[in-house]
Amino acid sequence: MHIKILVTSDIHGHVFPTLYCTKHDQKSLGLAKAASLIKRIHKQATKDTIVITIENGDLLQGSPLTSYLEKCEKSVAPLIEAVNLLHYDAGVLGNHEFDYGRFSLEKALQVRKYPLLCANILDEEGQPYFGRAYTIVEKKGVKIAILGLTTQFVPHWEPAQNITGLHFESAVATAKKYVPFLQKQADLVLVSYHGGYGELVTEVAGEPIDGADEAFALSKIPGVAALITGHQHRRIATHVNGVPTIQPGQNGEYVGMIELEVACKSKTIQQSHATLLPVAHEQPDKEISALLECFEQRTQKWLVQPLARLGAGFQLKNPAQARLEGHPFVDLLNQVQLEATGAEISAVALYSDAVTGFSEQVTIRDVKRNYPFENKLAVLQITGAQLRAALEQNAAYWDIQAGKIGVRQGAYGPLIPHYNYDLYAGIDYVIDVAQPVGERLIKLKYQGKPVQATQQFRLVVSQYRALGGAFRMYTPKQIVFVCTRSMPEMITDYLQKNEGLLTPRKIKHNIYQVIMTGR
Repeated sequence: MHIKILVTSDIHGHVFPTLYCTKHDQKSLGLAKAASLIKRIHKQATKDTIVITIENGDLLQGSPLTSYLEKCEKSVAPLIEAVNLLHYDAGVLGNHEFDYGRFSLEKALQVRKYPLLCANILDEEGQPYFGRAYTIVEKKGVKIAILGLTTQFVPHWEPAQNITGLHFESAVATAKKYVPFLQKQADLVLVSYHGGYGELVTEVAGEPIDGADEAFALSKIPGVAALITGHQHRRIATHVNGVPTIQPGQNGEYVGMIELEVACKSKTIQQSHATLLPVAHEQPDKEISALLECFEQRTQKWLVQPLARLGAGFQLKNPAQARLEGHPFVDLLNQVQLEATGAEISAVALYSDAVTGFSEQVTIRDVKRNYPFENKLAVLQITGAQLRAALEQNAAYWDIQAGKIGVRQGAYGPLIPHYNYDLYAGIDYVIDVAQPVGERLIKLKYQGKPVQATQQFRLVVSQYRALGGAFRMYTPKQIVFVCTRSMPEMITDYLQKNEGLLTPRKIKHNIYQVIMTGR
């Protein structure tokens, strides 16, 4: 018997093949293209082939379409209705599913027609959220159990009001409890985990970030036939500890597929293979496109609304270079955060290489493209020692490659994701990549004076960062102020308030250098 496990993960609201850079922007991605691929594999399945489909989380937030639906239509439920058309065997919640709050999430999920699995997200009675930890699918005489897990670090990123009454347990501990039980109930056990691999362990922190070690630990649990991962937006198709595993990137660029060749009588796995199937040459599925086309058209009209005019110089052609050398656009974002909060120091990240900065005429599209998440800002009371620790962790992002400074790579991409590399305003600092990790910050000054370990500062960052997560030197107890409005709203307000007045020269720029001295 041949089993094909098809997976989408981290779609982030990208249904149509676009990143919304322009009205006619077309990209090789999106749920509609993935749907065509999935439907064709179902249709072509032979009598001895079983097809299982799983949605692995971070579906409902992260694109202009989702922003429009939540802000203007007051519900992202149409995305769930689109997913229903694919008849998934199971779905898992991602961390970003909670971004719009519990009410919004539960309203959207009311139209769901597939099992939603939350084995390690428990309600106040200690039961799985939505009542399901696993599902058992029986097809062609084979019983296949699917266990759904979500990274336990969601409370480090989400404000308390978004997850009130929920408890996030260790994915590994939960799996160790359920997998032996499911082995007795089914022929095969699949683990679908919205989380990633431990290669994101930083040498600075000395411990894993984002709960990223858990996928590796999950692969070592006896009885796991296949492991699905997500969250990190990596492209992974391999075996780890002998277990086939995938992670299909982001935005529907790929459909992940794990194939298992199973003996008919013993139901033992004879062979396994993991691969990523690109959607580039697929035509968008007509059924899903028709369902959401009206919302897509309204989104496009909403995006072209003009907000303000700026001076030239805020366009960003090379995000990678901006992380290395700084950029007026980064200075502008930090200035927005400083003025909105009155903090002394600010830090922002360029979330991806799709960031383009602002042209002279700024529209809603520009704001959403450059800041796709509805993050609120938080001010932390920190010490100079904590600031230095955060900067040293940032410095681990860099490496020396062929005599030049580059991004430090692991087996599956950047060792530290782009969204976990911050650029600061309010301080002057220099990173020397030639020095050992943990000793790379060779200059750190505030108002012209060296920063002292016990010195106190007010640092403004996104609430995602303030709640800890990858940056373990910060804790929620240090939060002294949280803005009630989102960062995209604050960017809009700042641009409109300073209509026609902003140029790079009018934005304060601190000394920021990443250098490579002789070893």
